[in-house]
Amino acid sequence: MNITEEKKLEIRERLQKMVSEFDSKKTEIDQELQDYSEKIDNLSVYIESVDEEFEKLTGITQKDISFLVFASTLQVARQLITSHLKTRLTDKESAQKTPFHSEEHSDRRTRQYYATKTEIANNPVPFDAVRKSETVKNNGNPKLNGFNHRYTAIGHDPLLGLVFGTANIMTKTISVAKGGFMFETYHVGSGVASNGRGEYNIDMLTNQASTTLMFEHICTRIKSEGKDGWEALAMSLGKEIVHLMSDIRTSKSLPLPIVSAVSSDLSRVLNLCGIDALSATTFTIDLLVSKMIDTAIAYMHAWCYNPESDGPIETYEVRTKNIIYYSNLISLASTTVQTLFRAYMGDVSAISKFDFGGAVSSLNVVWNTPFIISNIKSEYIRNKTVNYLSE
Repeated sequence: MNITEEKKLEIRERLQKMVSEFDSKKTEIDQELQDYSEKIDNLSVYIESVDEEFEKLTGITQKDISFLVFASTLQVARQLITSHLKTRLTDKESAQKTPFHSEEHSDRRTRQYYATKTEIANNPVPFDAVRKSETVKNNGNPKLNGFNHRYTAIGHDPLLGLVFGTANIMTKTISVAKGGFMFETYHVGSGVASNGRGEYNIDMLTNQASTTLMFEHICTRIKSEGKDGWEALAMSLGKEIVHLMSDIRTSKSLPLPIVSAVSSDLSRVLNLCGIDALSATTFTIDLLVSKMIDTAIAYMHAWCYNPESDGPIETYEVRTKNIIYYSNLISLASTTVQTLFRAYMGDVSAISKFDFGGAVSSLNVVWNTPFIISNIKSEYIRNKTVNYLSE
């Protein structure tokens, strides 16, 4: 096959063009490799500059200080308020401070499993009775006295009491925990006691009753009496709630929910260790309110975000977390100082007023925040580095 000179010239020109393009591309690649090599050489310097940039963007500003002062003030105010709630009162003081609590006297009639609305309103709750008739002493004789009745009479359970205590009030009975969720129920009537000033009525366990029949009589009463039966039930529930509210701030307080049904002895031991309904309630309040303050501050700080002056949202979120972090450190230091000061001033109950719930919340924040910020910082530097190398 013969190739013409014209064809040879065309092929030669095409080859020269390809060589030229190759040389140009090679030069371009060499330049890119050189630039990339220079970026690699300067990578450590660039990362240091990005690190400094991150620290500058996440530094506390005047606006952040205002939020920090506000958050810390809320936390300290919470501690002062809840420390007041932790103060134990006498039974009389607590009753006087409890809404809807009124003077009561024992005047129970003979009808069993039935308390009139007047009896419900005017009589003490039957599960406060500790005296026993000779019949009860000789038959069953529950281990019930003034020292343990709050751990033994299930009407004092903050949760089960809403059922058993209400039923006791409506039927003039007392249900006693025997352990392992077993209960014995006794009728409560009015007895007579005397002191140097004369005789007076008292509540007394008269004879054994049936826990099952107690609830059956309530159902029968509601079915037969209709509205009056429901009113009696509502009055009984209201009286139960008022009584629990009255007892919870006293020196003995109330047992932890359910524990008495498992073991009244365990419930009493926990109380002696300061673990009862009051301490559990204040712990929960401290924990939840502390978390609510942190959440509210985070949202408020987020609402004040200005892209033009506050930089990237990622670094602004770090500033938010720093505010919460330092406010929790201040909160933790505050409750520690308050407790030490009370102890120094001779307050033997100082440790009971320590902000345990808030401390748990604060320790969780103080422990986790550095790790969270570290992850945000790593992600920020990584993204910046990727963009730097890909430019």
